[in-house]
Amino acid sequence: DKCTSIAMAGRLLAKCARPLAAGVRPAPFQAPTKRAASTTEDHRTEEDFKNGWKFGEDPSKPRKWEAWEAPWYTAFGGAFIVLYVGFAYKPKTSIKVWAMDRVREEKER
Repeated sequence: DKCTSIAMAGRLLAKCARPLAAGVRPAPFQAPTKRAASTTEDHRTEEDFKNGWKFGEDPSKPRKWEAWEAPWYTAFGGAFIVLYVGFAYKPKTSIKVWAMDRVREEKER
């Protein structure tokens, strides 16, 4: 029934608004204070962060890829190629294409 659902919504709203009207505020969100243990080994030192280079890496040296990068780039490159080819050869399903085909068929008769 429409009236009961409106009444239930009103009761729920009133129940939620009571603490706010009384001046009770929820506690602010606090981020965790302890860092989770890293699953990969991290060999960076404080000197790496203080050298002024982006990500603490020497720009004159080639960067070594991490273990996840090659499969990641391969998968995304392959997915891009499959989607590109798939969208290039998808069937034309618009109403205009259907109408033009229909007109051609009727002209041939």
